[in-house]
Amino acid sequence: MPSQKRLLRTVFAGMGWRAPELLAAADADPEFHLDTVSQVHMDAWTTGRVALVGDAGYCGSPLTGMGTSLALVGGYVLAGELAREVALDAAPASDGARASDRGPASDGGGVDHTAAVRRYEEIMRPLVKAAHTLPPGGADGFLPRSRFMLRMRVLTARFMHHWPMKQLVARMLDRSEAIELPRYDAPVANAR
Repeated sequence: MPSQKRLLRTVFAGMGWRAPELLAAADADPEFHLDTVSQVHMDAWTTGRVALVGDAGYCGSPLTGMGTSLALVGGYVLAGELAREVALDAAPASDGARASDRGPASDGGGVDHTAAVRRYEEIMRPLVKAAHTLPPGGADGFLPRSRFMLRMRVLTARFMHHWPMKQLVARMLDRSEAIELPRYDAPVANAR
């Protein structure tokens, strides 16, 4: 922790504004914590009967603001795909038997969840990839390294809510074209 505080003092030396006051507060805080902003990209979000949804599997960048959207869409798609498998299992086959009557699924139960989680990952990948794409300027635009760039960020933030910047910013940050949400019409049986 002392080395982290020294690092802060070195990086923010001569910064001006309220930096000395903030550095003094960091020095005095016994619960001071400094960490990095990191993001892990996983090849798979499921293994067996365990599926990761939202930040646990595909946390969006703090610069894209997509965390809640990813979690909600991911939960919707995973639940919908699992419900679709349950409906397929309950539907009689051409021989009149239910799918679960014809033999065990990969997990030993009646419903084969592996197809559902495979489709979940296939449907979600394009949206997650788009959410991981940083907006123009990337981290340097969000965390400027000079006074000039800081002024540019403040100026941009001030005008981004007004025409024509509002439409431009909305187009740059829109990720909705990355996914077409499936419609899940399958009835879900009451669980008891």
